[in-house]
Amino acid sequence: MQPGQKRNLLVQPLQMGAPKIELTLYLRQTSGEDNVLIEVKISDRKELHCVIAKISVVDADGRFSHTKGKGAIFIVEEDCLKFEPFVKKVELLTDESRYLINDVLFLKCELKTSFGVVFAGLENYGYGLSTTVASALPAKSTNDLKSSEEISSLYTSCSSDSLSNLENGNDCSEDCCSLCPLNIALHRLQKDGEIPDLRLTNGSRSFYVHRSILVENSPAFKKLIDENVTTKYFGLSTQYLHHILTYVYTGTVTY
Repeated sequence: MQPGQKRNLLVQPLQMGAPKIELTLYLRQTSGEDNVLIEVKISDRKELHCVIAKISVVDADGRFSHTKGKGAIFIVEEDCLKFEPFVKKVELLTDESRYLINDVLFLKCELKTSFGVVFAGLENYGYGLSTTVASALPAKSTNDLKSSEEISSLYTSCSSDSLSNLENGNDCSEDCCSLCPLNIALHRLQKDGEIPDLRLTNGSRSFYVHRSILVENSPAFKKLIDENVTTKYFGLSTQYLHHILTYVYTGTVTY
């Protein structure tokens, strides 16, 4: 493959109605070096989706190397996950017998979408839950808090007092523990005095997060959340919301 050439692969979903995943691999020269890039897109997408991808090079012994993972929320048709660079071409050519068996590069791609799984062996987390992005309501008094609850059960106050139960509020599931990377990051920020000012909920689980961090680290959240936003609906399950927030806060992809 030469710079400018592309190889496309369309991954067929297992579930009827689920979106198709398109992988594109190509070379691009950066600082005098040829780098292998991989793009992950959703084709024929008609609604917002969360995508999590983990890609590895498979060597001649079946071992994985150069593993990278990313997650993102796709809003517009042009959105994609881009591994740039995924691996340097020279790293593959240096040990061709290991990485380029018969001039073929083998990759293991683990792909998840908020609709469900796209290949066998991955847990199906379900789909169709309506997630709310809501500005937190500051509690000035007990009466104000009760009034807010009467207006909508989906809203909650987000003051220093209300954050005493932050650990329970940010649990992603019954199995989530104190070692959860997202919980660790949120508690560290809380101890540093950075109080969450935004509540993300899908009706069954709430995450108290920081608007500035979401806007800074996620172009998708930046499009969804502006200074005056009160409510925004999109379809993400609790687990996928947890996955994407973990990536935004820590830069790591969880499975």
